[in-house]
Amino acid sequence: MYSSAGSVSGGKGKVGFSAGSLSYSTQTKTVKYGEEITIYAEGDEIVGDYSVTHYYCTGFYLDSGVAIKTFSDTNRLHSYTFTATRNMDISADWRKYDY
Repeated sequence: MYSSAGSVSGGKGKVGFSAGSLSYSTQTKTVKYGEEITIYAEGDEIVGDYSVTHYYCTGFYLDSGVAIKTFSDTNRLHSYTFTATRNMDISADWRKYDY
């Protein structure tokens, strides 16, 4: 039986493999080859004197810079589900949103 290991790292928000246990630190998970896995990213909310801003994830990227999933909306929480077929190190890319 083959397994794949993966890690996801954040930056301006929390990341993880379960929506209920997101963290600022890099998360690592080992799964069986062919198993579905979901990664999550939730941007930080910043409350200033006169405005509220937040960071939102624009996409998940491999260490090589290749996008595996991009997002066009400004929601604070994003997720992506895929099938594990190899070892992957994934990072979330963030952008600041003012409203």
